[in-house]
Amino acid sequence: MNRFAVIYVSIATPLVAFVAWTVVQRARAESPPPTVVAPLDETGQRAYLIPAGAGRISNPGEWKFTAAQGIGAYSMVELEANELPRLPPGPGHVHTREDESWYVIEGELLFDVGDQQLTAKPGSLVYAPRNVPHGYRVTKAPARWLIIFTPAGIEPLFAEVGELRKRFPNQDGEYREELEKLQAKYGATPARGWRRPSESAPR
Repeated sequence: MNRFAVIYVSIATPLVAFVAWTVVQRARAESPPPTVVAPLDETGQRAYLIPAGAGRISNPGEWKFTAAQGIGAYSMVELEANELPRLPPGPGHVHTREDESWYVIEGELLFDVGDQQLTAKPGSLVYAPRNVPHGYRVTKAPARWLIIFTPAGIEPLFAEVGELRKRFPNQDGEYREELEKLQAKYGATPARGWRRPSESAPR
């Protein structure tokens, strides 16, 4: 090996090692740390820390908590919308197994719950008990909000609805028929005969 090669190797080797180390450190800094899980207690529950961006990504957003955690007590998903919906709101639905709550972080959402029309801005919480028809839509974007289901268990429905929407992007009549079948699996039904208060309110 000539002198030039020796000098090249002596300089290049630590330089390559430094670059590799820098890439690894940057990747670690940009990726969320893993979920921190405490040992089981006598009730079979654990303490969890779910850092920002470390939830399970599945339709309709980032699931922060699911039935597999907290022995099914509740589930929570974070959603966001960067623009207003292009399609008109659906007919609404009814849950028979869980209560549903929404907490608005950013933007503005309009809710129809039973006979009430509710406008929720950042910091607002809206609650809909089971067996009460409801629906909502984003009215100011960008928007970000949490949905909380009590108890948990309905999470798989949303992944199935996401696949259904890929098949029927216009959400036509056939989509509604298939959606009703999916909802029935999870104790939810279309709100037949219910008119959204926001649709009947004077404009």
